[in-house]
Amino acid sequence: MQIIQLFTASLLTGFFGAIMPGPVLIYTIGRSLSHGFISGALAVIGHSLLELFLVIGLTFGLDRLLNNQIAEFVIGTAGGLFLLWMGWGMLKTQLVARYQLSINQMLIPVEDLFQRE
Repeated sequence: MQIIQLFTASLLTGFFGAIMPGPVLIYTIGRSLSHGFISGALAVIGHSLLELFLVIGLTFGLDRLLNNQIAEFVIGTAGGLFLLWMGWGMLKTQLVARYQLSINQMLIPVEDLFQRE
């Protein structure tokens, strides 16, 4: 009976993980729209391979390596720095877009400022 419970739990976890939109789904949609179907398919394959290696690693004892305070600190710090870096990139993109928008909305077009009569 234990194998049926394991199968059911795995199936439900995979199903709910698949139907919940997240960053990988957004990335895949974005890549597909901007670079075509093959790019989106490659993103899905890459994510699947990462998941496969993670499951294999956990099967062979990766959890014992990651289950200590040093690993938690390193992973947490790296993840936090990565989130800060992504946030800075989004903020910088918005600031550049807003600056360009405000220049484009000037009352006198920039080209007219440099025309000599």
